[in-house]
This record gives sequence, C-alpha cells and structure tokens, in this order.
Amino acid sequence: MNSNQNHLAIIGSGPVGVEIALAATNAGLKVTLIEKGMDIASNMRLWGHVKLFSNNTLNFSDLGKEVLQEKVASPEIYPTG
Repeated sequence: MNSNQNHLAIIGSGPVGVEIALAATNAGLKVTLIEKGMDIASNMRLWGHVKLFSNNTLNFSDLGKEVLQEKVASPEIYPTG
C-alpha cells in the first residue's frame, strides 16, 4: 500500500477545513492543513463583523463539540466571522 493513500491535504483552515481535518484524523488519515494566511481561518477573520446565518447548533459536528468541550459558545448564539 502506498503511504500517500492515507494522507489528505486540506486547503483552507476555516471552520469547514478544520472539521474535515478532525474527521479525517479521527478516521486514521494523516492530514496536512494548508492555509494561505498567517493564522487559522485568516480569511474569515477579515469579516469578523458579519453575523453568521446559522447558530452554533449547526456550526459544529458532534466530534467537534467533543474536542472543543466547554469552549463552544451557547448553542443559541449566532457567532460572527
């Protein structure tokens, strides 16, 4: 088996990219998370003044909530970018 078959490259470290990386790592894949900016979710930070259209019940997977534990804000909150 080629070791590259178990390696996933994810472009973009916004919420979706991070969730995919978490799921892939949990499934046993080696993950490389690639971000153009200097920080995680760099592009999203540029529109931090914008309120998201979904509240936190839709913004995290169950696995994401488990990993973040108490760091997830209230489910009813509509967070900003």
